[in-house]
Amino acid sequence: MDTTVPDGETSGFHVLHGYTLGSTQLMFESQLDLPICGRTPRSSFQQASSLRSEASRLPTRNQHLNFRFRVWEMMTEKKGLSIRCEIDADRIEEERDRWVAGLDENEVCRLASSHRSGDKCSIFQPRKYGSFNVCFFVKFDSPFERWVVRIPTPATLFEAMLDEETEIEVATMRYVSAKTTIPIPKVHTYALSPTGLNGMPYIIMDYVNGHNLKDLNFGPGEIFGALQCAGAPQTPVGKHLYRQLADVYVQLRQLESPRVGALGPPSHGASVLTCDPEEISVCHRPLSMDMAMQEVDSLEPGLIFPPKSTLSTAKDYVNGLLMLADNNLEKETEQGIDERKPESILYAAHHFRRFVENEWLDPSANQGPFDLTR
Repeated sequence: MDTTVPDGETSGFHVLHGYTLGSTQLMFESQLDLPICGRTPRSSFQQASSLRSEASRLPTRNQHLNFRFRVWEMMTEKKGLSIRCEIDADRIEEERDRWVAGLDENEVCRLASSHRSGDKCSIFQPRKYGSFNVCFFVKFDSPFERWVVRIPTPATLFEAMLDEETEIEVATMRYVSAKTTIPIPKVHTYALSPTGLNGMPYIIMDYVNGHNLKDLNFGPGEIFGALQCAGAPQTPVGKHLYRQLADVYVQLRQLESPRVGALGPPSHGASVLTCDPEEISVCHRPLSMDMAMQEVDSLEPGLIFPPKSTLSTAKDYVNGLLMLADNNLEKETEQGIDERKPESILYAAHHFRRFVENEWLDPSANQGPFDLTR
């Protein structure tokens, strides 16, 4: 969602053209009164020179403790990360690719067969993997059935967090399946390390055939363009998709909890596949992508959100997110800042914390209940 501020509008923080709240590298406290840059090329260009003249007044790397807020990751149009960040990303990607290539399909088939009375199975399409998981696709001929064996890649998360994420995902799938009519693949089994495949946790679930929306020509002009432009025509297929998405969100909105966190089993060591779905509840910390990346960088996000901890108010949760941002800024030695173009990186906000706490948070919803939609 684009959170840039249109021309003529004001807010509790200032923005630079071309960045969204979710893609900004950092926000900081300073005495600069930065203008709100326009969203058109002309207005942005006109204000760029004034920003360059103020660059010498920006905090330096050595003054990083003056920075108050970092929002997740910087993604410029040219992905202007520092050389070190690019090297680290390449190293992680190479390790992941090497690990995925080394997985034995025969072992995967033996694992799947062991969970269906020893029936023989085979791989029916090539493995697929992304940043965090690799999926193997196996089929049984008699009776016919197709499964997905999904294994997280160890290059991106540590073992303890891999187990935590696996348990959360299985618990969420079973809970949503029991409480709604949303189509959820059936989970046949799962395992945590070190009892998993080669010491890695895994999930075995039904294979669901489908098509990527992008492959069906639902590009920006079809889907997201129609969402952004009021009155834009929609195709019958698009309308059908929106109705389905609306139904999913309506049902998820009805699933509420008195605490902020992630779903899990009723007790430590219990299986979320055999327990009563009514006993599945919020018992894990609110695990996020930012926490995972900080864990990889050894920044100890668990000191802010300890494992098995939950929160009772929205304010506590937001304060934790702000502390995560500060944690990254204070401990990360490489911020990925391109010092040659500070005006293209900064998304300046003098009073971001105050804005979040005093304006963005709704006091009437502080005590919950909290729902599964975000």
